Amino acid sequence: MMAGATNRYDRVMRNAMRRLGNHLDGHPCQPFSNEIYIVIPAGNRRQADGGVHCGTPDDMSMDADRPTMVLEVLSPNTRQFDRFEKGRGAMGRLGAVVANAIAPQLSEH
Repeated sequence: MMAGATNRYDRVMRNAMRRLGNHLDGHPCQPFSNEIYIVIPAGNRRQADGGVHCGTPDDMSMDADRPTMVLEVLSPNTRQFDRFEKGRGAMGRLGAVVANAIAPQLSEH
């Protein structure tokens, strides 16, 4: 689990969540942040960078209700795990669309 975030990651997620929220305004489906858990078929819980759920979540629940899209921001350090272990693995078996956003690379100098 990643602790903290880079400004680049934060900017990508803010923009994605704002656009998802605007697009889903008035719709029963709503975006969720990386603070919400996704219960996978084996019964374990995972956290994505964000996503969309279309159920009727209890306001006191920490779990997504009927996740239909899972969003992962890919970085050089997490790309393989996010795309293959999370995306095609546990979360991919949910029947949800797994969307990968690639954070633009900055010069290392």
